[in-house]
Amino acid sequence: RARESVGVLEKGDRTPVTVADFACQAVLAAALCTGSGDTHPALSLVAEEGADTLRLPASEALACAVAEEANAALRELGEPELSVSAALDAIDLGAPTERGKPVEGARWILDPIDGTAGFLRGCGAQYVIGLALIGGEGEPLLGYMGMPGLEVEPTSTWEPLDPAASAGGAVGTMGVMLASRRGHGCTAHALHSTGGAWRVCVSSTKVLADGVVAISDHETPTWALPGGALPLLRRQCCGSLCKYALVAMGAADAFFQHPVGWASKLKTWDHAAGVACVEAAGGRVTGFAEEDRLAPQLVGSCADDALSEGLLVGREMYPARGGVCVSNGAVHTEALRAVNAALDASAEGTREVLPAPAGLLMVDRDGTINRDVGSPGVVRAGDLQLIPGAAQALKLANDAGWAVCVVTNQSCVGKGLLSERELEEIHDRLRELLHEASGAHIDEVIFSTETAASATSRRKPSPRMLEEAITQFAIPRSRAVYVGDTHTDMLAARHAGVAGHLVTTGYGRAAGEAARAVGMELPCTADAAVPLGLPVE
Repeated sequence: RARESVGVLEKGDRTPVTVADFACQAVLAAALCTGSGDTHPALSLVAEEGADTLRLPASEALACAVAEEANAALRELGEPELSVSAALDAIDLGAPTERGKPVEGARWILDPIDGTAGFLRGCGAQYVIGLALIGGEGEPLLGYMGMPGLEVEPTSTWEPLDPAASAGGAVGTMGVMLASRRGHGCTAHALHSTGGAWRVCVSSTKVLADGVVAISDHETPTWALPGGALPLLRRQCCGSLCKYALVAMGAADAFFQHPVGWASKLKTWDHAAGVACVEAAGGRVTGFAEEDRLAPQLVGSCADDALSEGLLVGREMYPARGGVCVSNGAVHTEALRAVNAALDASAEGTREVLPAPAGLLMVDRDGTINRDVGSPGVVRAGDLQLIPGAAQALKLANDAGWAVCVVTNQSCVGKGLLSERELEEIHDRLRELLHEASGAHIDEVIFSTETAASATSRRKPSPRMLEEAITQFAIPRSRAVYVGDTHTDMLAARHAGVAGHLVTTGYGRAAGEAARAVGMELPCTADAAVPLGLPVE
């Protein structure tokens, strides 16, 4: 039913988030974080979503939809309902409260919907509700993966907990729940009224060439076994947890999550429940090195101290060589050998030595990097003209080790004046111009295509896009700045809690002229400019 609910947002990594993601997190957070003394103490929660966007005035309808979806589930459970405010507060129980501050002791780690794209797609695509209880040293204590759409046949290695109830049929005719407990194994439970339950374990495959490797439905393997052969591939959409589940149940023997570099570190919630279930079922989960067990990294350990500096502790990981290897254990060494050989033979193999950025320079586009051509804006790559000195300024940031991220409103897409593909072509041309002018480069472009009338807008002055950039690059707010040419840019910076710098190009030209007219030396602080009535608040 939630798939039919109105309201889909897009995050900085271009993945969707729905009413169902928010509602699921609200329900589970409210339950998990309510303690009752020594017998059931409240534990900390680390979860994927935050309610910042839902608290914006423009998102009132979406926030109400989230609360209603959460309350529909609570009514079915016979639990008290949540007000809109209480639902948003519950969601934020899993959001970071202070960047870089470790969560002490045991904590729940929740991915309300892993594979939101699969949830939206339906038609056999998978999604997983993943929850794990992780001890203070990183030991997985409990793991749960709910997969409403998964169909999988019990294998000969599955042990029925109740032979009568578990006889015949696919465990996932109407979905399956995996549950694990440290030291007690992993069980699969059919999510329908007559379904049974089984104790499951990883496969007994000894040689990878005889096995099955789970991969994404869009993935092309970059690795191979000696001689160029590949094992049988099982394509599975969407997200990583559904592939962990296949390994835990013995339906696949391995899967790899490939390196993505320091700008997109791995999120703990994408792995915690999977690690718990696979290890309990007898499998192994490491980075791309034998000794680099992933579980301790769920609470903040990192294989490389240099890379750990910018991590959001307990929320992000950077395992050995930036990737993850999940297997039945028996084929683990062979699997690592195959994927590392591919990395060694490509530029991907150098990603683990990239330093974390020294800081994050977020910068507006039109009027700040390139000339603002007026309404309707830059709608063709040929319209781009760099502002003198902009490329050189970005090169200084590059040379200082700062990541550079363009954050820009592009309502021309929402108005139908150009497509997202055409917008990407404009950004490709911008990169070319910057490189030609000074050798400067941009690490990322985050944009909003919504118009000012959009009900769920991420556009500035909302801080949403800036927050996405800060999270993506794992930079403390104290080492992040935003540069733009409008009052809107400065408001976005203020709302995001970062330093804002107004340039005197584009719409900032009037502010510069006013400052120069009274003999003010630039650059100047916002406090110094207040008497002029400049748009710096």
